[in-house]
Amino acid sequence: MNSSQNNVQAFYVAEGKILMAINNPKYFDNLILPEIKEYLKNDKIIDNNKEYIVLDDEDLMEGDSDNKINLFFYEEENREKLKLQTQTSYNKIKRKADANLTVINQLFEMGLPILSPNLLEGNAKLYEEYMDFLQQKIYIPTLEEDIMPIEIDNYEIIKIFNDMDRRTYVELYRNNISSSINKRLIDIKDRVFILVRNNKIKGTKMVIESNNINDILELKGIIYVEGDIYICSDVIFDGILIVNNGSIYIESDSNFMLSGILLGDDADKMLYDKRVKLDYNLHEIKRNGVYLPGFIEPNIEYIKIY
Repeated sequence: MNSSQNNVQAFYVAEGKILMAINNPKYFDNLILPEIKEYLKNDKIIDNNKEYIVLDDEDLMEGDSDNKINLFFYEEENREKLKLQTQTSYNKIKRKADANLTVINQLFEMGLPILSPNLLEGNAKLYEEYMDFLQQKIYIPTLEEDIMPIEIDNYEIIKIFNDMDRRTYVELYRNNISSSINKRLIDIKDRVFILVRNNKIKGTKMVIESNNINDILELKGIIYVEGDIYICSDVIFDGILIVNNGSIYIESDSNFMLSGILLGDDADKMLYDKRVKLDYNLHEIKRNGVYLPGFIEPNIEYIKIY
């Protein structure tokens, strides 16, 4: 009976350590989540010393001296996954524990370059809930040095354009005034996180164009717009484009090329437009998605004790 009780207790001690690492913000938010972000941005953990976390002695059961939980990232069935692995000892009975988790919101790992209700069918509710969640929670967090934050609230027109010297600017317009209220230079060597909200203004428009004939305007990063987007010249965008409560319109002689993913309520119409070229690019999705709320969404697939 003692042996049986020890076996059962060893089982729960091993499982408890895994669950503590996942559910305790001290370990998950402060130690594991930064490693998930680093892996998604770089496709690897740069510092080998970060491939595990160490639990505090106060969180270990009496007699259990193994305080390390190893982290292994891998890909399986087109999903990025994380394995947490530890071992424990209770009254001389040793157990190992593995936990397998998916780490990215499943919407972004469907292999689709466009997410819209008409394309997702049974998963349309997931899309709608995520878009509502974004509208409430999206913000620009602390970014890396190579990504430029541009937060825009309540402007009627946002123009992103190349001037005659092929420099890229963003201009902001309000109250039907013909001259811009604000103007910023965008370094096209860097990525951008452009966040456009329209809490007070209806009919917000983002216009993307070049002042040069046969010029291609290139952007990369994240663009989130509450409103419509008008593409008025050839545009290449690498990253995540989100159109919430709006549509994308393309001028007749313009082309739009996206490498990454596009979210929009009626974005499925882009599939039938010969001027549009779409490429689902998981690398671009991951490196930019880490800055979006709800993109990293860890879910336990199973916990195995042996």
